[in-house]
Amino acid sequence: MFRVPAGRLAGLLAALRAVAPAAALTLALIAAAGATLAPADAWARVSGDGTDTDEPSPFAAPDPAGNGGEDEPLPEGALEPPPLPDEPSPAASPPDTAVPDAAEPGTVAPDTATPDTASPGETPPAGPDERGPAGGSGDTPAASEPGEEPPTPFGVDPNQRVRPPTVDAPVDTSPLPEVHYGEAGLPEPVRKTRAAILEAARSGDIEALRAVLETSEMPPVLARGEVGDPITFLKESSGDPEGREILAILIDLLEAGWVRLNPGQPGEIYVWPYFAAIPIDRLAPQQLVELYRILTAADVDEMRAYDAWLFFKIGIGADGSWHYFMVDEP
Repeated sequence: MFRVPAGRLAGLLAALRAVAPAAALTLALIAAAGATLAPADAWARVSGDGTDTDEPSPFAAPDPAGNGGEDEPLPEGALEPPPLPDEPSPAASPPDTAVPDAAEPGTVAPDTATPDTASPGETPPAGPDERGPAGGSGDTPAASEPGEEPPTPFGVDPNQRVRPPTVDAPVDTSPLPEVHYGEAGLPEPVRKTRAAILEAARSGDIEALRAVLETSEMPPVLARGEVGDPITFLKESSGDPEGREILAILIDLLEAGWVRLNPGQPGEIYVWPYFAAIPIDRLAPQQLVELYRILTAADVDEMRAYDAWLFFKIGIGADGSWHYFMVDEP
């Protein structure tokens, strides 16, 4: 094994630099590692016709010293790899914005803080609150990020149902009908019909009402629509199969106070109880006590909500005809 003379190796590297930079780099690394190659005389110097020639190898470096190919020190920088050709970068690397490490002892860290005030004659850059949608200045707020709910004006929750402002209903100041109790003030025909109903109800037999119901030229209205046999209907409307709850309701209503509606007119009628003709909100405290003798507090609250009477009521005409015994509907 022989070491390559320094002169010839330098010539070889010079030739390969122009042809194959990568190959030159490889040879330089091999030479630096002390790899062994064949002697320089092993390069075949063959002419075009295949015969030997005494012409020097094109890879041989000139020997200015004329020392016959003896080893000589390599020139400085001969073993350094040639520079690679410049290649276009696919994309410019973003600037390094990483936070610098803590300064070593004895060094002063660069001041990266943004100055509070601009230099004289310069306009300070717009802050985050002064930029518009595209980063420019303006009062238009920036667009919301995808998936974010847009801001709601005045703090109103869009998922919450907003009720329109309520308008207070005008206070009813119309005169109320006069309330009466018992038989005093009733026309004789009305008094007789009332007495007949009470007598049948106190008997405990709902069939006793049939005679009173058939006394009138027109049977009293018991419900909206057809009811068939009135006694059967009243039994079915009662909470018990014998209809005694209905009889008790008749007694409670007729013993309560009453009012006269449409006085002196063809449609004059006497109504029990008077609660059916007076709004609940206009009842006096003692009248509310009378109301709770017939209804529960829950029933009264429901009637307040509907602003209507939702229980049974009795109407007898001025001529004694039994007009109705029915429940008002909202």
